[in-house]
Amino acid sequence: MKPTLMIFALIGLVGCMRAPDPAPPVPLPPPDNGLEEREPDSCGAGELSSLIGQPEGMIRTVPMARAYRVIPLGAIVTQEYNAQRVDFYLDENNLISRISCG
Repeated sequence: MKPTLMIFALIGLVGCMRAPDPAPPVPLPPPDNGLEEREPDSCGAGELSSLIGQPEGMIRTVPMARAYRVIPLGAIVTQEYNAQRVDFYLDENNLISRISCG
């Protein structure tokens, strides 16, 4: 009878033991959203900011040696990124609302 009692006592003591400390958390790497890192104003769009609010026709009055595209409101455009190309976005009145590189 005593060996059985000792076994139950050992089982009881094992159940009272403190659990080991958890391992410290491992920091996660930053998420990769798949986007290219873009250079700010690599196409010189800042130099053209005076055209914002002007009609679309004003684009042709500015001498530009770089590629550009005019994007009407709601137009579907390709998503390839060209850091040297200037994008002119038009509003519903065909006024230039935004200028960016892309």
